[in-house]
Amino acid sequence: MAHLTENCKGDDKKKNICALYDVQVISRIALMPGSTIDGCCGELENEHTIFHYKNKTNPKDEGTFSVGKSCAASFLKILNQKMPHLINPMQNIQIPGTGPGPQVSTNGPEEESDKHSSITAQSIPTINQELYTAINLFFILQNKIPKWALQRILLEIQNSPTKALDEKNVFDFIKVLAAYKKTLSDMIASAKTKHPQMKSYSFPTIDAIARKNWICLP
Repeated sequence: MAHLTENCKGDDKKKNICALYDVQVISRIALMPGSTIDGCCGELENEHTIFHYKNKTNPKDEGTFSVGKSCAASFLKILNQKMPHLINPMQNIQIPGTGPGPQVSTNGPEEESDKHSSITAQSIPTINQELYTAINLFFILQNKIPKWALQRILLEIQNSPTKALDEKNVFDFIKVLAAYKKTLSDMIASAKTKHPQMKSYSFPTIDAIARKNWICLP
């Protein structure tokens, strides 16, 4: 039987999902030029918004789903949550709480800010900033949506951006990267050969945490 989050077209289906699950927006990311991805409202291009869900009566029923901008706005209106910043490696990456992005003509949840809009970037621990950036970059480059340990990290940052993550989260990220047998730096370098306008990134804090345990950030 198909999971409810596999098809969320229409207001009734969205309301049903939100009634049965605790749903939280955790990220909004661009797709690389020319890429598409399947969302629960159909095939997506340009960008998608990622939601975490957890069944209110069955905690084991947990995961993520992604939707396009208009579908996300409908979910956010039901949930009374706000649209996060768009994370786009061709432009800029902002983490939750660094202030509003470019304003668009909208109502309510379409405003490009989030519930932490009053929080400054300086008040967010560097480990949170770097992991949020690195994890989202990884999924942009892989053209996938966050799952398992990495969805949990993004959810923690979204819910408590000013509380420093435990260093074990760095190693959870490294374990995921290791399965791909390619470093994040290699992934970025490969993408830049096709998209030279893409920004360059470094992650000194999480690299230093890894090196304390004789590991180089993959």
